[in-house]
Amino acid sequence: MRKSLRLRLPCKISPSDVSPVNADPQETPESGERQLHSPQRPSVHRWPMHRATLEHLDALVTLEEACFSMPWSRKNFEAELVGNQFSRILMIPHPDHGPKVQAIGYICVWIIFEELRFLNVAVHPDFRRQGLARQLLGEALRLGTEAGCCRGMLEVRETNAAAKKLYESFHFHAYATRKSYYTNPTEDAILMTVESLSTPHRERRDGRGDPRIHHSSIHTVS
Repeated sequence: MRKSLRLRLPCKISPSDVSPVNADPQETPESGERQLHSPQRPSVHRWPMHRATLEHLDALVTLEEACFSMPWSRKNFEAELVGNQFSRILMIPHPDHGPKVQAIGYICVWIIFEELRFLNVAVHPDFRRQGLARQLLGEALRLGTEAGCCRGMLEVRETNAAAKKLYESFHFHAYATRKSYYTNPTEDAILMTVESLSTPHRERRDGRGDPRIHHSSIHTVS
């Protein structure tokens, strides 16, 4: 495994977005990086999504740099896209992109036999609070369920209340702490797990949750 702050299986989400995963609280993009313009939120609250490939490398790197002060490098993404058989990256393209695809959100997970491990979630600052991270997380859980995963795992900063709230809506719960896991600033990591790979209750009521997820047999997940 690469020795990177967020590659020790943390899932990062921006505290300003009850939709991305385990972002450091101080990680905010420079104003000059905000180049995308947010359109009206789709009436069905669903965003197009597909699995990322090498052709989306530039888009992923650009999004990562717009979201985090300590972004993954181009080589990090290349390793996930072509060098890791367990890795899956799902991305949401900009709704108004031209010939060159731009990404406004992505999630990276590992499907390792019975485990679904969350590494990263990022949503562009201009598109936060629109449900992108929730949709990405739900789709990752669906993929894990289809692959036969019975447990999921993630880590989150102790003070990242927005991320913890999102995970708890998917029935994640804290089960352990790793002291001084994060740096800049130094902070503990909360390890989270869930007993079943299920979507939030309100998504199931809206008919948007996949019943296969709700009825899957999961031992532990985070």
